[in-house]
Amino acid sequence: MRWTLALIAFLLPAASAFAADPPAADKLLDKLAQAQSEREARAIEHQLEDLWSHSGSPTADLLLERSEKALEDDDPDTAQAILEKLTDVAPTFAEAWHQRAEVDTQMENFQDAMASLRQVLVLQPKHFGALAELGEILEDFGDKPHALAAYRQAIKLDPYIDGVQDRITELTRDVEGQGI
Repeated sequence: MRWTLALIAFLLPAASAFAADPPAADKLLDKLAQAQSEREARAIEHQLEDLWSHSGSPTADLLLERSEKALEDDDPDTAQAILEKLTDVAPTFAEAWHQRAEVDTQMENFQDAMASLRQVLVLQPKHFGALAELGEILEDFGDKPHALAAYRQAIKLDPYIDGVQDRITELTRDVEGQGI
């Protein structure tokens, strides 16, 4: 494992452009916000996920795939180690940070997950998945007003994101009260 991480650091260039094609992502995000059906939204979500998972570096992309494989193999420790090194050497690769947040959440490292989600949103402010995950963590820790705000931002970007509308409905009653 140790030699793998050293090799990762050697192979990855210290690039500043580990990000998806912004114009292509913006076009897809615009289409997603206007989606007329859940089926249409899911297809666009998949296109965005595919776009966001390509950093511009074949090595970084491979490492992201390896971390996903480690998660599939129920090895979150390996996934976490790969993602920590990947985000160290490719700090502008938003999807690496997103994957890292997911692993941290799975491992109940919520403070680290929040930090990673913050980084995702700095790099890709319209990352609807990161916003929804932020809402979940905030809600779990009792910060209902901020959770509601995160969910509302997520649903503006993706009106069909799983479960978010239900969370908004429930939190709106809790936070803003029930109308007469």
